[in-house]
Amino acid sequence: MKKIILILILFVSLVLNSFSQSNDIMGDSLIKKLTSIDDEITKGFPRWKLCEKNLQKQVFAIFKYHGYDKDSIDEQDIEILAIPFSDGNLPFYEILELRCGKAIMKSNEIDIRMPEIKVFLTGERSYLTKVDNRDYLNNENIVNKKSELRDYCFVSLNQNVGTQKSEANIQLDYLYSESKKEVVVLSLFEQGMKLGDQGHQIRNLVGNDMIGYPLFNAGESKIFFKLPLYTNPNVSSSNYIRNLLTLNLGGVYRLSKGKESFVDNNLSFVSNSLLNSSPNGKIFAGIEFYFPFMTELGLNLDLDIPLRKVTTQAVKENTLAYYGSNDNIDISDEYTNKSLVGVAPILGTVGKLSFSYNYWFGGSSNENYLRFDVGMTYSEVQEVVYFDYGNKVATDSISGLQLYKNNEFADWIFLKTEYRNQSVYPFTLSVQYSNQILLARTYVPLFGNWLFLEAKYATPLRELRPYEVKNFFILSPVLRIAI
Repeated sequence: MKKIILILILFVSLVLNSFSQSNDIMGDSLIKKLTSIDDEITKGFPRWKLCEKNLQKQVFAIFKYHGYDKDSIDEQDIEILAIPFSDGNLPFYEILELRCGKAIMKSNEIDIRMPEIKVFLTGERSYLTKVDNRDYLNNENIVNKKSELRDYCFVSLNQNVGTQKSEANIQLDYLYSESKKEVVVLSLFEQGMKLGDQGHQIRNLVGNDMIGYPLFNAGESKIFFKLPLYTNPNVSSSNYIRNLLTLNLGGVYRLSKGKESFVDNNLSFVSNSLLNSSPNGKIFAGIEFYFPFMTELGLNLDLDIPLRKVTTQAVKENTLAYYGSNDNIDISDEYTNKSLVGVAPILGTVGKLSFSYNYWFGGSSNENYLRFDVGMTYSEVQEVVYFDYGNKVATDSISGLQLYKNNEFADWIFLKTEYRNQSVYPFTLSVQYSNQILLARTYVPLFGNWLFLEAKYATPLRELRPYEVKNFFILSPVLRIAI
């Protein structure tokens, strides 16, 4: 009897233990199912990758602090999965999970471990201005409110082509986007770099577009720094006009032309313009100012001023473009022993003063951009006699040399309009009238938002000057690397 009772007790114990283990397994499985999200469903949820360096460091530090395996977390690989805010009237997000490398934090953990960072990630608070975006949305003085309030660097993972959502917001310059911290741009027309999120840039522009001489037509290149001087305190516009006052400062250097120059030997098919820049170099200074009471309206001033006037001086051999002399030029006897090569045109002082107006439209996304510039320009081109003997140029004691400068009212007029669409395939088209020259420019994307094709066309609308090209057209790839 005792044996039978013992066997029954043992049997019951085994059954209960088996049932308990089964319940534990079922419970764990149920909990896992309840707290995980089906991958097929999440494909339609908003997902983005974080590329804002300071936020990357902070999120990584929190994962590390809470004991996640250091081999499973990655500062450069942080993704966010979210859903739109429960109140559909507010353009915020609710985060479902945050992934750092292979490690994942769920929404309840995020609420506890990083509440200060979470409000930036969801768009509830501006990362750049630290302003509560609810106050921004409730501000009745702001007419065109931004639909995208995440103003840190991120890349949308829901889009496969075209510009990312973070780059489709209101901005002045798409290539040097305000939403990116570091940008590198490389093309035939310019080489530049943006450093940091305050608007510091270093740029090298080939040619002089503001008077209608692109690429090698001007015989010069301009290198300068963009230095922000006064930050825009207006919350409603500081996201796209970061600074109300910016100083541009640099120099202009000559691109050699002539028999032994790189341009004439390798790129003569591009342009046979005979215009040269000053052999003495120039300084360049400019300002960009936006009016505080109406930040869409700006004032722009640019000046190229030669360091020294070209008179009688030596130049490097075979580095000047020139054309033949004419009967109007009278050379004094002091140059009798010198061999005349021809007449070289030298581009001297150049200036532009203009007002600009920026306008964004296209519904809540503001995917279309228009800019209008109205103002005036000034330029002067001085002819000099070019002697082979001693490789000298001269203007002293020589009559009949032309000074091409603003003589007619039309010479002063500067008009420019630019259109940009950046919703899916970002492209730009601009048309400019300056120095009585028509200049058109466009660029279109080839691959995503990092490789473009840019084209420029220029033609004088007045009588052609001896050094000008009637029709100039050139294509260039544009490489854009944004971080």
